[in-house]
Amino acid sequence: MRQLTDHHILPIRNAYAASGYAMVITELARHGTIEDRINAEPLGLDPLQAVRWTRQACQGIARAHDSGLVHNDIKPGNLFLTEREDCRVGDFGMAGRLDPATGIAPVYGGTFTTLAPEVAAAWSSGPQATPASDVYSLAATAFWMITGQTPHDLSGFSTEAEVLAHLSSVPTRKVRDVAPHVPDTIARVIDRSLSIDPADRPATAHQLSADLGRTIAGRRWRRTDEHTGHLACWRGTPSGNGSVYLLCMEQGKRAPQRVLTATHTNSGHKITKGCAPATRSNWPGVVRRLMRQLV
Repeated sequence: MRQLTDHHILPIRNAYAASGYAMVITELARHGTIEDRINAEPLGLDPLQAVRWTRQACQGIARAHDSGLVHNDIKPGNLFLTEREDCRVGDFGMAGRLDPATGIAPVYGGTFTTLAPEVAAAWSSGPQATPASDVYSLAATAFWMITGQTPHDLSGFSTEAEVLAHLSSVPTRKVRDVAPHVPDTIARVIDRSLSIDPADRPATAHQLSADLGRTIAGRRWRRTDEHTGHLACWRGTPSGNGSVYLLCMEQGKRAPQRVLTATHTNSGHKITKGCAPATRSNWPGVVRRLMRQLV
């Protein structure tokens, strides 16, 4: 643990055994966690802020991997914030030591909402993990930050076995099907990093960070839900000076119908071009097309 000295890891001060438990003592984190921020912004964090924190977490996890450890429990509640709004990875209580011969580490526990599918598949028979498992959990955490939701909707399951079977075999939801305003350059990286097959993910936490580091150009959209009674609202602001647009989605006359309205906030003028009818199933695609048009 003493090797885990990095700007993006919560400093570890001591370790000892007490009452049969191994204890790790860290610096006191006084400025909350990313989970706190998600709870305060349930519609999702600003994409650029989410990317910044994810990349910082990647640096901390890369340091752990270089030191021969897999974290095994990366999630918003284990990412702590500093007074400068930087992210530090903490809670290495579930960490496993990598076998240098096999590149595999034991798993002592984890959190289902960010658990890698290969770990879930072996949960009842002594699960093992690799750095690719942590890459998955980093991406799952980024998904959670950026959409306000977990990659899998686990609300409909009643038993642990059902949850594990789902996690190990069913692909996650696509970022832009949950949050169509997220830039495609970010969404594609996160979606690929959540692949069921570890070989399809970025090879390392460093690579995930690099993939997320691409420049985001054009208009930035943010879900606001600012109108009572609307199903969803988004605001689009340009990267420089220019028009701000408000895009709203309301319930149609029939249950499956969705009505989209775009407004030029500077003038208050309604925009009709591109505001095609939508349905309960296809509205994310219609919203994405309209957002691309409003450049």
